[in-house]
Formats: sequence, structure tokens, C-alpha cells
Amino acid sequence: ETKGENEILIRYALGGGSERPLQLSVNKKEIKTLSFPATGGWSDWKDLIIPVTLNIGENTISLKTTGKSGGNIDHLQLIE
Repeated sequence: ETKGENEILIRYALGGGSERPLQLSVNKKEIKTLSFPATGGWSDWKDLIIPVTLNIGENTISLKTTGKSGGNIDHLQLIE
């Protein structure tokens, strides 16, 4: 059963250079490729907020590379 629309917040840092996209999956279903633009430094953090649909109970959220490694992910937070 579906719980409904929620948002997740991903806090990340990415030094210079071009963006490094990551593939977002929820419960083993690919949702979308997320753009992670450079933040200006490896200790300069930014937040990315993404809408997701979650099930009631346990859910699995994952990010995987799409050819390049992504930025430094500090945490992922559910926003209800």
C-alpha cells in the first residue's frame, strides 16, 4: 500500500568541475537521474530536495553512479 507523496532532502558537497549525476531508486524502482552541480568545494554543502512516493512501512532509497562517482553525500532526510 502506498503512503503517498513525501520529500527527501539530500545534503551533499562537490568540489569544482562539472556536475556528477546519480540515479535515484526507491524500493528498487528507478525514479530519475538527479543533477548534483558543483558546490564550490568539498566542505561547501548544499541541499537537494526531491519528491518521492513511499510505501507504508519500510522503504529502500538508493543513489547509484551513472558513469562518474557522485559528490560527498552527508545525509538523506525524509521530510514529511
